[in-house]
Amino acid sequence: MVRCASSLSLIAIVFMGACGEVKDQPPAGDPDAGAGEADAKDSVDATVDATVDAMPPAPVNRCDPKKAFGEPKLVPNLNSSNADPKLARDVSPRLTPDELTIVFQSNRPGAPGGGGLYDIWMATRDKASDDFRAPKAVDGLNTPGGQYQPSISANQLEIYYMEDTSGTTKSGDVYVSTRKNATVDFEKGDKVAGLLTDNTPGGVTDDGTPFVAYDGSLYFTSNKSGTYKIYRAEKNAQGMFVTVEEVQGVSSTASDLAAVLSHDGKELYWASTRTDGGAEGGYDIWHATRDGAQGAFTNRERIDILSSAKEDLPGWLSKDGCVLYMERDGDLMFAVKPL
Repeated sequence: MVRCASSLSLIAIVFMGACGEVKDQPPAGDPDAGAGEADAKDSVDATVDATVDAMPPAPVNRCDPKKAFGEPKLVPNLNSSNADPKLARDVSPRLTPDELTIVFQSNRPGAPGGGGLYDIWMATRDKASDDFRAPKAVDGLNTPGGQYQPSISANQLEIYYMEDTSGTTKSGDVYVSTRKNATVDFEKGDKVAGLLTDNTPGGVTDDGTPFVAYDGSLYFTSNKSGTYKIYRAEKNAQGMFVTVEEVQGVSSTASDLAAVLSHDGKELYWASTRTDGGAEGGYDIWHATRDGAQGAFTNRERIDILSSAKEDLPGWLSKDGCVLYMERDGDLMFAVKPL
């Protein structure tokens, strides 16, 4: 994929596309907005093998968690409306546990990095079964340099994200912004101390794709060892990350990133460029399990229905395990397990 002017590290490049302008968002509450968007994209560049569908039912026994996910579908109202998907990319979706707030990164106009670089956007809804309202840029966080891969905490008071501040567009660090309550805006964040990046001017070490787990720990990706691997960081009593360890049973000689942990800690979804398991090239979505909330993962498998020859990365898993939000080649999507 291509970035305007210069390239960031692979951890951010995988979410990027060519630069250009996009049309305004579909009006909020328009029931045909998502479907019209999908039709427009299909007519110009058949990059998404899915259709926009209504959101899944509210989270009350809405699936059999032992069943497989269905085909991914476009998330209504959130994807940019430009007919050329290369000019409007929406990726890295993360939600709050109540499924009423979603954050993601987009290169649409309307924020400092729009039209090329990425900014963080947010959307809300009143019920988990509703479509999201039209998204808004998180202005307090966004800068012309680009922000990536947001993850919001369960209480909505913290948001973690990746930012390139090396001055060389070659490396990234994880930042966190806090706020007193969910009614005020997030402001510019601070670099998270205690992770793996070398933090040196012009350094090429990346820490990115942060994911706030339900227990408050932070899963993230780093290439400190030479290839992208998934790590877990745990806070001490003072709220500082002091324990960082590689997640066992996941990493390969390929690139492994974008970890999504289940609520009980027993399942992990992530993206990998490994070539086994029926991989078709690029990033595919993989899954592994373990007996408890600690220890190494086993039973690794590529999730065929969630993977394709395109770039597929997981974003967020609902608390009941019924809905997985993901991205595919610059579009926000979701998959649901049946009853």
